[in-house]
Amino acid sequence: MIPAQLTSAGQPTTGIADVGPTLEQAQELLNWFFPAGAKASNLRWSAFYRISHRLAANYRLGRVFLAGDAAHLHPPIGGQGMNTGLQDAYNLAWKMALDVQGVAAPDLLDSYESERRPIGQQIVERTTKRMNSMIEGKIDEREPIREDSQLFLNYRDSALVANDLVVPENTVGPLAGDRAPDVHGLVRPFTRHQIRLFDLLRGPHHTLLLYTSSANPADDCQHFAELAAALSQRYGSRIQIYAIIHPDCDAPEIEGLPTVVDRQNQFGQLYGPQSGAGFLIRPDGYVGYRADKISLEPLSKFLPRIFRAAAAQ
Repeated sequence: MIPAQLTSAGQPTTGIADVGPTLEQAQELLNWFFPAGAKASNLRWSAFYRISHRLAANYRLGRVFLAGDAAHLHPPIGGQGMNTGLQDAYNLAWKMALDVQGVAAPDLLDSYESERRPIGQQIVERTTKRMNSMIEGKIDEREPIREDSQLFLNYRDSALVANDLVVPENTVGPLAGDRAPDVHGLVRPFTRHQIRLFDLLRGPHHTLLLYTSSANPADDCQHFAELAAALSQRYGSRIQIYAIIHPDCDAPEIEGLPTVVDRQNQFGQLYGPQSGAGFLIRPDGYVGYRADKISLEPLSKFLPRIFRAAAAQ
């Protein structure tokens, strides 16, 4: 198929014939992209591909939710459609799962639209602008890999995330609402096999990462264990908790608190945590809550944004 002139809001562009492109037009494209001598023949079907851009006014109406191409259409520049649709689905899926289980906060499902529609609007506007530039012959040779990767989109303005930082302007690493970066070189006690942080995050649960670089990590970990016990009683397996230990510290053995050694110090470098810090990672891989000094009271005030308080399951 041959792209037709960019359309606005899905309206057909004037001047396009009802019939598709001819064999001669297909040959012109072959001459551009294939070695000399390549010849088009035996044309059985052809059509113009009309590029449009649309964005749903709402992603939710009662029990109906829109995701993927049903929520947003845009030019295929940068291959953004599939990634955007997958992230729509994951954002909605973990929230809907909690709601089906009857343990979601009352407004949790509303956050799907408030988080994902602005992202959809960014993608539609950016790809449309780049398509118009290509049609006008203003092609930027620099591939915008950072934008197209979608790794740096964030939900920092969402009501579903929160920071508890001592000096926010000096903070290193991801803030609440940012995508949690992966970390390599983590080691569980009594094993030599290294794992990735994403191995711990994989699944439908939230993951609370508690970090210590203290000269006496047992003190921090004892505090972490008490925090873990209180959260387990309230939320059960919906929150998985791990203590991440600086490589220079001896990993203490604390009952009820899984520990992982940051053998290569990648977590310390990428997340920039103080000793005693905590990161709550959502099932979709974004930081939901970050605290320089994790404690039960402020975390307990945040969690009802996500969960309806209930007995452990």
